[in-house]
Amino acid sequence: MPVNEYLERVRPAVDALNTFRGTLTADLDVDSGGFRYWAGQLDWKTRVLLADYLLQTVAGAAEALTSASLAAVDHKENAHAENYAVRQAWRELNRRSAHRPSTEQYLAAMPRGATVDRRAHRVVASAEQCFFHLGQGLDRIAAAIIIVGGYGSKDVVEADWTRIENLRATAGKPPQIPKNRFDYPAILAAETPGGEMQRRLLAATDPTPYGPSAWLSWLRDTRNAMTHRSPSKKMNVMVDGGTFTRVFYRHPKWSEIQSFVYSAQNDGSGRREHQLAFRQQFLMKASTDVLDGLCASVTTMVVHIIESMEQCWAARKADPRLVVQHAVQWSKVEPRVTKSSQFDGYGRTLEPKLDTVALNPADSLRWQAARVHDSRWTDWNR
Repeated sequence: MPVNEYLERVRPAVDALNTFRGTLTADLDVDSGGFRYWAGQLDWKTRVLLADYLLQTVAGAAEALTSASLAAVDHKENAHAENYAVRQAWRELNRRSAHRPSTEQYLAAMPRGATVDRRAHRVVASAEQCFFHLGQGLDRIAAAIIIVGGYGSKDVVEADWTRIENLRATAGKPPQIPKNRFDYPAILAAETPGGEMQRRLLAATDPTPYGPSAWLSWLRDTRNAMTHRSPSKKMNVMVDGGTFTRVFYRHPKWSEIQSFVYSAQNDGSGRREHQLAFRQQFLMKASTDVLDGLCASVTTMVVHIIESMEQCWAARKADPRLVVQHAVQWSKVEPRVTKSSQFDGYGRTLEPKLDTVALNPADSLRWQAARVHDSRWTDWNR
């Protein structure tokens, strides 16, 4: 397996994200802060914070997709190693046995010990990491979409993919009636040029063309279940005369017992009786294939989304009146101090030898535009 397989798989999306980030960086206004065409639409502090967050989310999405792909490769390597160890143990058992071993003998011959346990934990952890990072990438893309599209979505730092789904639903409803003259709609009216452009960007977030039916819903439900719910029994299925394959649950939001009891009622037959539904409980596809497919689907979708974001950005830059960047996306300039700030860490306190920070040119320009270079940082306290 090539050492850079994980990079090559997501390279189209990562390259698209990095190129778009370069476009955004080139549009920074070092003197006034933020992006040039936002001048006059926001106060400079909100403009700086929102612009910088956009740059960070785009870069962060590329980082998340790379981590997801690496986790999928780690999962495949450890799953194959786990399988290989079992097959080798069984071959040795067959070699030593005069007669075909019993099922009990095969089970007793399976590898055991600390090394085996550690590898099994890596198989589980790598799968969960893949789901986590894929969801993380989508949530970061969601924040970038909201900023680039100029949607009236509050507190973009709290945005996740659900916000995008809600915006798509809002786009198909009658236009909102402003509560007052300061109210800003989530999306502009469809008959306006800005509203039409916003809907084109949202259309690019439709996951349907990029994978099997409901692939994104299953990905997000599985990620959320792995993050917030109690773990279910991990299952290996024997296929092809001795090869084990790990499988995922078909209904990730259900508890383990609910999956066993109720899965058969959702097989399309209309039956209502309860039965032990092993095949219906799980996706009968290898976990390695599922993770590879999810990485491919997300990569393809992200490439398409970035293309639409670039078009939206270029149109807004050419005519800033299309969509006004509204301050509703960033709630407060000065952050709230929380209890976590009292934490001083573990271990020995470090004493840095240098007070110089080394940055790449893009981040250096970003910090200059944010007024954190030299003496300009004092502007934030005025």
